[in-house]
Amino acid sequence: MPLLEFFDELAEQETEDMMTVLKKFYGPLLQISMLFPSWKRSMIPVSLFLGFLYVSLIFEHIGILFYTAWLALLDEEYDLASLSAHYALLFIYSMFALVWVNKDRVLNNVNHTRFARDIATYKSGRIYSDERCEEIKKAINRETYFFLMIPGFIVIVANCLIMVPYISKWVVGMKNPYTPQGVNLNLPIACWLPFQSHAGFLHLAALSNQLTAVGCLAVIIITLLFLFIKYSQKVRYELKVLHYGIETLFKRSKRLYFKMYPERKAIRFHWTDPVYQRVVGICLKDSILHHKTIVKILDVYMTMLSMPVAMAYVFGTAVIGLSLLSILNALNQGNYPNVILFALLCVGEILNMLITSLIGETLTHETIILREELYFIEWHKLNVSNRKTMLNFQTAITEPLSLKAAGLVDMNMNTFSSIMNSAYSFFNLVNAQ
Repeated sequence: MPLLEFFDELAEQETEDMMTVLKKFYGPLLQISMLFPSWKRSMIPVSLFLGFLYVSLIFEHIGILFYTAWLALLDEEYDLASLSAHYALLFIYSMFALVWVNKDRVLNNVNHTRFARDIATYKSGRIYSDERCEEIKKAINRETYFFLMIPGFIVIVANCLIMVPYISKWVVGMKNPYTPQGVNLNLPIACWLPFQSHAGFLHLAALSNQLTAVGCLAVIIITLLFLFIKYSQKVRYELKVLHYGIETLFKRSKRLYFKMYPERKAIRFHWTDPVYQRVVGICLKDSILHHKTIVKILDVYMTMLSMPVAMAYVFGTAVIGLSLLSILNALNQGNYPNVILFALLCVGEILNMLITSLIGETLTHETIILREELYFIEWHKLNVSNRKTMLNFQTAITEPLSLKAAGLVDMNMNTFSSIMNSAYSFFNLVNAQ
């Protein structure tokens, strides 16, 4: 059947190396979130069910929430309209992320398969086994755990946003759970529904539907952030190993020299030896090939994630500006629960963009260190041929590598600062009107 053949073609990407890396890096998250679903025949029913569940719930809530925002505007409930529009944008973003990442399924496979083994081969010996590289790996793992605390904190903030107002309504009670336009306020996410949903079985059905949709949304966004962190940290590790390779160029060259020519141990060693210089050239080219592989990985990486990051920046800027406006409006009305609600919303968006910008900054910083590391090697101990090779390498890394959102905006702390300024300017502009 053509459909089964199509699924079989998709399943070809699920190689043993690929699935080993995915399991090691992410556990079952990529399959559960449908960012890299399994299309093996035994898993087709599960993936189809999850895909249908995600798509149906996402589109259902996009429509309901935008309609709720419109009804809230008619009631002049601007805070409710802002909150509904924000949730709708999150669902739109999650749908876009699903489509975009699955579109690049082949590229995802290519890069993760590279990570299944050492991406660089050094003729002087396996550099990853060196004690210094093991220490680098441990340090990167510690940093990764720190970065992963931020998505964890975002999950806590999201739970507070959803459940705390809902629980407080049940504890305090509500005289009228509906707005004049029929929006049900007695749900975790206030929204319009085509039936009475403030109590009874229909309330439980609406509640279950919302919590399932929010769970799907959280799984997609957190997994995407998790993917970004793990991927970036792996690239950072490779860059640090490359730094070490450049730093120990002559040490490794000497070791390889005596390994290839053991009879020369009896001869007095000097760096001007043409045979030794040939070995230095071999080791230098190993580092250059390592760098080229990292550049290729980053190119594929940005093809996959640049647009989702760009959308996160755009949506985040608007949401932070609107949240600040809603906080000011709630303060003027003395509505302190809404002040806390929109403050948490603002914090969640800021943290999301902070971690994206911070990781982008660290990757760029590693490439700057690489340029400095190469500059400070003992280049005077290279012959003319190796000096030319080193100069070409130096020229290639003069411009530091940087992650770019949509290929336009650098992902660094300068961009984060600009976004905060833009959000505040947007708040001032809207507030002035």
